[in-house]
Amino acid sequence: CPQPGVNISSDEEVNLADWKFSQSIVMDGNFKAKHMKPKNPDEELWLMDGRGYMVTSGMYKQYLANSPNPIERSDCSNHRAVNQTNAQRNQLAATGIGGCACVRHGCFIPHSMVDFQKGEQQVNMDYALVHAVRHGMNPWQHVITFYDINYQYSKNLARWLKGNNFVSLPDGLQIQPGIGLWHVHGHKAECFSRYAPNFIPGAGRVDGEIMETLWSSLNVVSPLAWGMATPHQQELLDFQMNDSNFLKMVQMSLVLQKKLRAAQKGLALVKESFMELDNGVPSELRQKWVEEIMALANRILDPKAMDIFEVQLKKAPTSKSIEIDLISRQGEYGCPHGSVTWLTKALKLEEAQLVFALDSRTMTETYKLSMICCHERLQSHINGLMECAEKYLGGSLDDILQNASQVPDQPDNWYDTDNPSLIPSSEGVEFVVLPLPSYLGKHHFQRFGVGGIVEQELQLRQGQANDTLHELWLALADKAVIFRTEVRHATNYNRNTRAWGKVASTEAIVQRHAGIYHQCRKQMITLGAGPDVLSQYQELHDTELRVSTAIADPNARGHRDDTLAWFWTMDVPQDTAINNWMSEFYHVHWLREKALRDRWDEEVQLLTCETEWTQRFFSSRVDFWSGRSAAAAATNNAGLVCYSARQCQMYQQLKSIC
Repeated sequence: CPQPGVNISSDEEVNLADWKFSQSIVMDGNFKAKHMKPKNPDEELWLMDGRGYMVTSGMYKQYLANSPNPIERSDCSNHRAVNQTNAQRNQLAATGIGGCACVRHGCFIPHSMVDFQKGEQQVNMDYALVHAVRHGMNPWQHVITFYDINYQYSKNLARWLKGNNFVSLPDGLQIQPGIGLWHVHGHKAECFSRYAPNFIPGAGRVDGEIMETLWSSLNVVSPLAWGMATPHQQELLDFQMNDSNFLKMVQMSLVLQKKLRAAQKGLALVKESFMELDNGVPSELRQKWVEEIMALANRILDPKAMDIFEVQLKKAPTSKSIEIDLISRQGEYGCPHGSVTWLTKALKLEEAQLVFALDSRTMTETYKLSMICCHERLQSHINGLMECAEKYLGGSLDDILQNASQVPDQPDNWYDTDNPSLIPSSEGVEFVVLPLPSYLGKHHFQRFGVGGIVEQELQLRQGQANDTLHELWLALADKAVIFRTEVRHATNYNRNTRAWGKVASTEAIVQRHAGIYHQCRKQMITLGAGPDVLSQYQELHDTELRVSTAIADPNARGHRDDTLAWFWTMDVPQDTAINNWMSEFYHVHWLREKALRDRWDEEVQLLTCETEWTQRFFSSRVDFWSGRSAAAAATNNAGLVCYSARQCQMYQQLKSIC
């Protein structure tokens, strides 16, 4: 790691604020390293208190006694590190330990390991982080921290340390919070783009989870120290962590060389991939996207700036969400209680009628009994619906129903005329007229003083259309996957037959949802939907229900400028000037590809610098032990002279490997 005065000469004119000199720190807790309460704490004798990796005991206790630690709950995911920070354990002086290590090399940072009195509280980790950033660092250097609860921890860090009389961060220090790749997937979706190392400039290619591997080796000995005296336990942990760092140091040169070769290969691959994608992007779009990346300079103060790496789509409201909203505002429509639930049930029965009309044409002998049972259940639900309708229309319901047309009144293009099995029959419960305003006429409901039901049905119809279009997307996506994975790879007659059979089954589902949507849109027109609604819910055509090559093979060449059918853009906000999914897809894909290329490029540059810094570190240790040897010789300390000479020889050998 870059350490001014150690492997970076103070005489050099370097900009320590440059990303190459950033320090990457990982923070974590370990609940396997418990410690029992000592029987005679006053008789304990310290030999190396605070001179290793564990912090000085007395100062740490004084800090804890005078630093508040408010109780909080996680606002992202149910993480134990946040939600169990105040969990107490009887007979335990420490429930575990926590601290900091180098992200890139996996070395424990001296004097940055603390023990937990209850759980992994922020007050404990604050103390560890403050001492970690003050070890071998210059305030001009930037810091990148990786912590599994950084979404919560980073919000409070500056506020909690402000005014603390025991610890403080260097003035002007900039800390970029991050979350390791293994932990970030357990958070909210937006945490990935805001905290994953993939999108943090200067992070290189790291996963931010190296602390987990360090705990695994430490946990071999930590359970043995549960019952030890406090000084003995901490010195044992210090010895184990020092040994871990020593093993990393003697292998550092070889590991860096191996990583550099792998990074150079990785960079070559992603450069080629990004170039292929970038060549197809119009220059004006590229300039706009580059400007978005430049705006990420504000990411430390506002993590939401990183949301450009996610697809920005506003989800259309589902029928469930609209139903909940209408129930909460039912008094505004002047309708009897329960009208929204009644309408929702009616729309579900309408869908069942349409599906039953199709399925009844595909009956086999074994399927016939099941269809009869479905017929009876559907009739029973419709009877219940009619009984509830009488409280809205009174005794006039029978007369109104006689004048209503049959349903469903479908045009020929809502089903596949080439497939006779999909043509509905003309008799049965599936053609019973439902007592809805869109079928009976909205004037009847207005005449009986329940005209609000008309507006409620129109809103529920929009939710029904959204749900149906969503199912249509899924069916078309399934069809595309079948083409890509089965039809294209069918090598014989049997596989080809099975593949096309799956295509036919999926196509039947597509036509079913298309029929439901067509009927839904037809009823919205009857209810008096305005141009703004009908422009959003357009008419479906057969050509829009086909799976194009660009969808079946998203990586096919020559399809960057293709646009999708209107219903693929239903969830895009209306103020984006008819932006489409393909544009948003390439936008996010381009940003992520560029971030991937940049991280690999940073990795190559960092590994090149780290090789030089490692060599300089070994040189500084040679100079240090040479000075100690000369000082020992002047005092005739033969033992120290021999030890210093051995250390010089070891670091000379390590330097020669670089």
